[in-house]
Amino acid sequence: MFAHQRVDFLIHFERKRVAVGAGKTAIADAAALACLSKGRKVIYTTPLKALSNQKLYEFRQRFGDDRVGLVTGDTNIQTQAPVIIMTTEILRNMVYEVNHETPSLSQRLDEIGLVVLDEVHYLGDPSRGSVWEELIVGCPKHIQLLCMSATVANPQDLGDWISQIHGPCSTVRTSKRPVPLSWFFAFSIPESNRTEIQPLLN
Repeated sequence: MFAHQRVDFLIHFERKRVAVGAGKTAIADAAALACLSKGRKVIYTTPLKALSNQKLYEFRQRFGDDRVGLVTGDTNIQTQAPVIIMTTEILRNMVYEVNHETPSLSQRLDEIGLVVLDEVHYLGDPSRGSVWEELIVGCPKHIQLLCMSATVANPQDLGDWISQIHGPCSTVRTSKRPVPLSWFFAFSIPESNRTEIQPLLN
């Protein structure tokens, strides 16, 4: 039910922005498909180059090799594809260039219908959080934002802030994890030259 609620917000309310919790991948897939079906392009951002590479592989499995590209600064692959995976810093820099200097990039952003900000909890990071903040503030208003994280401590506050600066935002969340989280610890036993793993809490 929770996933259906989030997809409904994305598909039926084009100008809504949604901050979500667990079960992110299915929501991002549905949002991307809805955007592509309207002839618009999708940008999916991640905080790490390694995660961008992983998402490139996953999205090519879903949408096809020729429909997904990658821009990380080190690597540019199929940059005109309908779905582009990139690091958040790259998109933030593109938004700055659009707003201040480069009309050609503005035309390119005009084709974008959806920006997915994966791991949006990085907003709280003291050294990198400003990148997410600047991107949300500077992102053109015609672009729908999908801000995703399984670990945002204050999702309603985040949604309210996005509503104030970018447009109406629907915050949908759940405390249920689709994949249970279990904690273990490992320790060495020198006498037997082996390592054991035990549950952290019983």
